[in-house]
Amino acid sequence: MNHRAIPWMAAALVAVVLARAGGAQGESPASPHPLEAVVEQLAQRYRARVVLDHEVPARAQPLPGARMALPAALDQLCGRLPGTAWRRVYLPKQAGTELPKPERLGALARAFDRIAPASFGVERPAGAGLARFERTPAAAATEEAQLRAWGLEPEPLYLIYSTTSTSDGRSAEARMADLQRQQLALAIPEEQLGLSKMQVVSLMQRLPKADMERLATNTVAASFRVWDATPPEQRDAMMQRTMRQMERFQPSPAQGGNPRAAKPGGQQTPNRLPELVRLARGVAPDARLLVDPTLLILEAPKRPAPELSVPRALDALVQPLSGVGWRRLWAPKPAKETPDTPRIAAAWGEALRSLEAVELPALAFQDAATGTTTRYRLWPAREQELPAARDPRWDEAPAYVLFNTITGGEGRSMEERLSNLQWQQFQTMFRMTPEQLTRSMEDAFHSYEGASPAMQERLLALPLMSGMMAGWFPRQAKERGRAGQ
Repeated sequence: MNHRAIPWMAAALVAVVLARAGGAQGESPASPHPLEAVVEQLAQRYRARVVLDHEVPARAQPLPGARMALPAALDQLCGRLPGTAWRRVYLPKQAGTELPKPERLGALARAFDRIAPASFGVERPAGAGLARFERTPAAAATEEAQLRAWGLEPEPLYLIYSTTSTSDGRSAEARMADLQRQQLALAIPEEQLGLSKMQVVSLMQRLPKADMERLATNTVAASFRVWDATPPEQRDAMMQRTMRQMERFQPSPAQGGNPRAAKPGGQQTPNRLPELVRLARGVAPDARLLVDPTLLILEAPKRPAPELSVPRALDALVQPLSGVGWRRLWAPKPAKETPDTPRIAAAWGEALRSLEAVELPALAFQDAATGTTTRYRLWPAREQELPAARDPRWDEAPAYVLFNTITGGEGRSMEERLSNLQWQQFQTMFRMTPEQLTRSMEDAFHSYEGASPAMQERLLALPLMSGMMAGWFPRQAKERGRAGQ
């Protein structure tokens, strides 16, 4: 059997799945969400702001007893929901502005939970100030005077959130657009663009049957909407280009048709991270340097001019590189017997990515069970205020951190990064409604219309576009069959 036909046989299976599912193209009505009603009743009973992160699975729950205090009621409710916790959330004064969405607060709570260091400060670039993070074991951190010193309101909000979700709190469409931008930034060789099509099929085959049927139904429904709005000659041109992309792909015996294998011959695109580390150490030879091991450097880094200061030299070093940032870090001096390992550098990289995602000037979470309070504040950029914002326990000399700015950008090679990005896009597609999938397909379609031929090839390698083609090819065959009758 010709290996080139395999992906489009899988596309035909999508049509079979759609037919077995009854050909439904619309979105089913939303089911009741009893948990939301429970949360609303708690807020009314205690006259408190209680919000629910919708990443928490919707399971009907009895209302906690009326005689218990709010913390005890929340303990009882979360105790019945695996992977769920609650926090007091202290927000800054924001008169006239909307509260952050619960999903965004849930994502920040998860991110803060994962930050390992207990106290540090990060200087933002271009004089944007000092971001300070602190985890304290004492509940005194939430006393009114302490809260006001950090620019926070003393009246808390109560957040019920998922501790296990991987969502970053953004909409599925925004998440999809970001993942697509990351894939398009990868320098995928032209002859390997067809490999991504095989990855799409392989990833879809890994889904449980029920999940595959749901994804297929929604994806094909969305693809039909775009089909109906596209002139026939444009559809034909895009499908022919997709087939040519597959025909140019020639898997070697070393790959054996395995979509997760390396490039032909078994070789992978080299990661130039060691070169970046060497140049960075040359820029700051006497400073503590932490390099996030999750960085993937595909471009050859260039040596900065020797007369530049350390900050300007690091700017010049990382600016041309995709997904690389640097920050000046203030933290307690590490013990001599605890050298900086890749694991420690990776933890700092994750901590910096978490803080970069905070849109608020100040924020605090309190875990009532332990009394631990996690606080964040962005101090203004006025130089005279920065020393006062620093903790006297921090080392007098700063460290420099080179970190991966891409959330979820794992992969030690371009091939691994591509596979990871495509799997994340599939997970995002699974969460999207047909309406959301349609809008995202239309956005990708409009990008395709105005793109250069080279970029059009890359756009066709996106999982969303492959999903669209998986609906188009069977429909074209069906319509041609009718025309030939």
